[in-house]
Amino acid sequence: MTREGRRVAAGLAVGLLVGLVSTGCEGPDLGFPFDFERMLDQPRYDPYGASAFFEDGMAMRVPPSGTVAYRPLAGPGPFARPVDPWPEPPPVTAALLRAGRDQFEAICGACHGVDGRAQTPVAESMRLRRPPSLHAPRLRALSSEAIHAVIEQGYGLMPSYAGLLLPRERWAVALYAKVLQASQRVKLASLPPDVREAALRALEAGAAESEGGRAKARGREAGGEGAS
Repeated sequence: MTREGRRVAAGLAVGLLVGLVSTGCEGPDLGFPFDFERMLDQPRYDPYGASAFFEDGMAMRVPPSGTVAYRPLAGPGPFARPVDPWPEPPPVTAALLRAGRDQFEAICGACHGVDGRAQTPVAESMRLRRPPSLHAPRLRALSSEAIHAVIEQGYGLMPSYAGLLLPRERWAVALYAKVLQASQRVKLASLPPDVREAALRALEAGAAESEGGRAKARGREAGGEGAS
């Protein structure tokens, strides 16, 4: 057999082998034409999609208790900060309230305002729903436990701040929020004498400063009118 004939015979053999393999891959008769690209088009669930298979109607499943992540966690992870020994409200102290004030002004103040009235540029830019004033009657009626739950779990459009605040810090902010609410409505006569005197001095100083500012403004206005 010539060299050309051997090449032709080899080509026929390869073609016959491919045909036999293709026939063997057809699989069972499914009642429709077999498609080698069937893996490119197959049913699947999208993230957060619905499912009629599971009782809760959700496609995504909650990992079993004790599951260990095999990929890097999104965020600092559960062991990035020490476990706090205060699962319940800690004793109220001046140091705790100062810590709560610092955390409140740094984290909550952008939306709720350092005075709790939610009159901030950030709050005014929230067109979907503005954060409420902490001095509204509905929020003044909340207990420190309820405020702590909102800080920990979030509420409405407000996210959870459990990732930013330790349990003790959450309690500090919640307790300071109640003190902040009370401070805006407290009567001077109900304050201890030393605190009442300090408050009166601060009010007098603020009033004098305001009157001085108004006097300067009137002077500038008068000077402008005289010049004209």
